[in-house]
Amino acid sequence: MRDRKKTTHKNAGFTLVEVLIALFIFSLISVGATSALTSSLRSKAQMDTKLTEIAKIDSLRALVRADMASLVLRKRRGIYGGEEPEALKAGGEALLSFTRSGRSNPGGNDPRGDLQRVEYLFQGKQLIRRSYARVNPAPQTPFTDRVLMDGLKTASLSALGYFSASGAQAAEIELTRFAVPPGGPMQIASAQGTLEIGAIKLTLIFENGDSLTQLFELPS
Repeated sequence: MRDRKKTTHKNAGFTLVEVLIALFIFSLISVGATSALTSSLRSKAQMDTKLTEIAKIDSLRALVRADMASLVLRKRRGIYGGEEPEALKAGGEALLSFTRSGRSNPGGNDPRGDLQRVEYLFQGKQLIRRSYARVNPAPQTPFTDRVLMDGLKTASLSALGYFSASGAQAAEIELTRFAVPPGGPMQIASAQGTLEIGAIKLTLIFENGDSLTQLFELPS
């Protein structure tokens, strides 16, 4: 009889207290694992966001740098056919309006030159690059908009250069509105003298308070 009772007790399974302790330990492990997984996913999401932002900035820099390096000061016509007095213009509806060379023709079926009319615009918290299908666009000329950066509070472009006087280079001057006539050179006549433009400065202020400033050298 004693041996039968021992066998019955051994095969009785876990007690309620043992089950509760096991569940408590399992819940602690589960909470820890869930917290670690949540933290890991949050860190990955933040890293992906930062990498996306860096990729956008790199793309913006590469595109604007290519535009400025390919800039040409040629005569242009407005949308109604009149000749424009500026080959390079900042301020007004567009932050910057210019003509660049080096446009590719991937289709090859529509013969055209390699020149392209380009504008930078700030609209709806976005910095937009607008490229026209024709170098001298008419009112119905199609265009392509590419968002270079979004989430912006302000965006501005300005010219950086120096005044030459008596062979000496004066301090760098920044202008927020300017126009360069066709044919060049890359300079602006002003009351203080002739401003030799050396670079374009792009300043972006984001809604979160961050800022980005980048200089792009112009062709001499």
